This record gives sequence, structure tokens and C-alpha cells, in this order.
Amino acid sequence: MYKQKDENRRRILDDTKQFSSLLGETLNVCGKLAGNDNCIINGKVEGDCHLDGSLVLGATGYWEGNITAYNVVISGVVRGNI
Repeated sequence: MYKQKDENRRRILDDTKQFSSLLGETLNVCGKLAGNDNCIINGKVEGDCHLDGSLVLGATGYWEGNITAYNVVISGVVRGNI
């Protein structure tokens, strides 16, 4: 299945130092998300995103809108462009 393990390749989140923002799974947000920080989203967001950091959409996360970020990790649902 995998030809050869490359020790120089790393997971995206290994380079992320810290997450400064967390949206809990029972929270809903409507609006634009923008900035330089790294964010974890476990709730629902309606709006666009422009981050110079990393965005992690957790398994319970739902995003309706477009996402632009340095790194994006999706476990939830996105209705828009990444």
C-alpha cells in the first residue's frame, strides 16, 4: 500500500505551536473569521474564513462558507470552497 516511509515528511499539525481559539460544539457563530491565529472549530459557523494560521474543523464541526487558511484539517462538514 505505501511504498516507502519518508522520515522528512511530517503531519501538518506537528508544525503548529499552539491553538489560541476554540469554538465548542454547542456554539453557533455567524460572521467572518479572520486573523493570524490557529483555531479549532467544533461548533457551527456560517460565514467565510481567512486565516494566516491553521484551521481544524473537528468531527462535530460544521462550516457553511468559504475557507482560506495556511493549513486546513477537516473532520467535520464543509459546505463551501476550501
